[in-house]
Amino acid sequence: MNLTGKREILKKIYEPFGLSLAYLNIPPNAITLLSIIAGTLSAYAFYTHHILTGATLLVISGLLDLADGIVARQNDKATKFGAVLDWLADKFVDGLVLGAVAVAFTNPWIAIWLITVNMLHTFVK
Repeated sequence: MNLTGKREILKKIYEPFGLSLAYLNIPPNAITLLSIIAGTLSAYAFYTHHILTGATLLVISGLLDLADGIVARQNDKATKFGAVLDWLADKFVDGLVLGAVAVAFTNPWIAIWLITVNMLHTFVK
């Protein structure tokens, strides 16, 4: 999930959350994996038409995604592997959630189109 544009607005929420996780010494890659799990559960909830549950899990996934970097920097555990894992997690959750929503509420071709358009910005950068 890409929340870069909202980072300053959300900073008051995610920064204390990330610092709390850093204080607990939770490994940043474990937080990334929790983000993937929450994102996967979100996709399943959307697919089964549990929209509020899906949205809640997606927000949790996003907060975990924002927090993992804070934890890595705060605890001096930033690695290239962690950066790649975080990027892959973002793309995986984005594709899974978009696909689940599109397949559950429209037709599969719209799902393919949404996922493709969502990933285009990655290749343009």
